[in-house]
Amino acid sequence: MKLFKDALIQNYNVQTPTLQIKIMDDTFTITVNKFKQAGAKIIITEAWNGKKYQRSFTHEPILIPDYSRMKLFWATCLIHNLDSQVMDKIADATDEWILTIHDAAIVLPGTARRTRKAYALQLKEVNNRRNSILSGFRQSIGATTLKADVAFMKLHTATIQAEDVPFNTTAMK
Repeated sequence: MKLFKDALIQNYNVQTPTLQIKIMDDTFTITVNKFKQAGAKIIITEAWNGKKYQRSFTHEPILIPDYSRMKLFWATCLIHNLDSQVMDKIADATDEWILTIHDAAIVLPGTARRTRKAYALQLKEVNNRRNSILSGFRQSIGATTLKADVAFMKLHTATIQAEDVPFNTTAMK
């Protein structure tokens, strides 16, 4: 997991306040919500106090997007979005009552086995599509340099055995 997070954090390379992000079957827009102060604007207000005009000075910070803090968000963005897509697909495929919460589902006792099986199948689907999912996400966050390619190839080499991971019904408890 650390290798994955480091690859995202060190290779994020977008300097625009609004990004179009693609993760698996979902495309959405993210606006940078982290800012840093880049100076201040002085605001002068004058008011009559009965004898003379009195000035007061206040400062209003000038804020610019803080892209360096935004890069810490990408691993969380990818994981949580994949979790929500998996649970949405399980909910859509279920004919019974289901309440999804992030990466968990509350179901009736009689449907728990079917829900676990659907969850295992969805995890297998994410695993099978992991290269295309990661490729689309890398494009979205600008991790497309040669350095990024090397980092993600190291990640791919470290996870090459993931083809053999069995996803069974005990994956969801």
